[in-house]
Amino acid sequence: MKIKLDWERFERAAHAALSQRRSARVVLEGVRCPRRLAEERKNTMTSRLWILGASDPEMQAIEALLTERGEAVVYAARFGDPVGPRRVHPSEAYADDLTAIDGNGLWSGAPGGDPSQVTIYTVECALPPGTGEAQHVTVDHHRPGDPGYGKPPREFLAASSIGQVIAELARLDLFSLGRLWDGGLIRSADAGKVEWPAWHEGGYYDAEWDGIAGAFVMRGSTWAVELDFSGCEDGSWDAHYAEIPRDLVLTAAADHCLGAAYRGECPGVDPDELMRWRAGSRAAFQGRSVEDVLADIGIAQSRIRKAPLIILQGCWCSANDGFNGCRPGAEICQACGGLVICVRDLTGDDAQPDTRGAAVPELPEAALRLGEAYIAGPLNTADGRSKIVCSGRPEHVRAFLEHWAPAQGLTDTYGDPMRGFAGGYLP
Repeated sequence: MKIKLDWERFERAAHAALSQRRSARVVLEGVRCPRRLAEERKNTMTSRLWILGASDPEMQAIEALLTERGEAVVYAARFGDPVGPRRVHPSEAYADDLTAIDGNGLWSGAPGGDPSQVTIYTVECALPPGTGEAQHVTVDHHRPGDPGYGKPPREFLAASSIGQVIAELARLDLFSLGRLWDGGLIRSADAGKVEWPAWHEGGYYDAEWDGIAGAFVMRGSTWAVELDFSGCEDGSWDAHYAEIPRDLVLTAAADHCLGAAYRGECPGVDPDELMRWRAGSRAAFQGRSVEDVLADIGIAQSRIRKAPLIILQGCWCSANDGFNGCRPGAEICQACGGLVICVRDLTGDDAQPDTRGAAVPELPEAALRLGEAYIAGPLNTADGRSKIVCSGRPEHVRAFLEHWAPAQGLTDTYGDPMRGFAGGYLP
């Protein structure tokens, strides 16, 4: 039996009560209790399977979260190697011929039991064919239609893939890593007054909405996920939360919108703390020392500063007279009033041959620390194609996707202006 989650009706009623600030009573007549729904959802799913895409620091953290809770995890894979299927690279994660493997070999179907009672979660990858009637949940933020695509920095936790996994584990009553908060009773004492928990005043941040298991809240700079919520007949609400470990919060911010996080646009994330944590986490992922990683960042920053400018979107003057004094960023031309958007050009030349076909070590990290936008490449990909990538603020990414990439004939362009990345393949 499929459970119909009637969150929408519940959310509308709760939003109406919250917006009036007169009474926190939510009319629950005919609306099934969210806590009970979560329990039914957990009990009804006889099997769950998580298929993970390409490996990176965020995916490693996701895998650790899942395996520590006994969840079944496999990896999206492709055939082609002489030794058999292998885990996908990022450029292959959405191919239409995926299979899935675990540590013991090839996975060839959904878990046992009634397929209609199986839920398959795909995390930053496509759903392999042959999954039958299994229910499918997408966990992703890379492409239009993904739950986290286009979400702004203030919603980084709910938008990131690791945040989506945390929310789902909370809904399944499987997340209890951090210290528990007791939300206490949120009671409508009389018509016109609401008694909120003491920690609410001056500290509460509503990323989506507080009132559904899996929603995120913040106190000071500490994030928590809601575990359960119930409405009582006397108009009070009872909610409980679990703190999210700091490294998972930083992982979410770094993966969803690192540039915005370095600019201080992610609530509860200190840019200096994030910078220090990033150096350590990247060194651990690469099996190198922090000093080596920081040295690569310094070399890449030097290269960025020396790189020439390139116009992604130009006015009439820039098209006829070159840069006309344009600096990196987006400016209004003083001569004609048109918009000119320039970035650093690291697409490689004879003086920098190592920028052709291979990534400059730590280039994205270096550019984001400097606050510089750039294009780079051509980069060789696992499928044999070459691509150009762009990194910057939303205006840079839009200019790349809407103007520069089409003018250069790039194909299969992709990107998310809110997250600050884009790319396209050479024809």
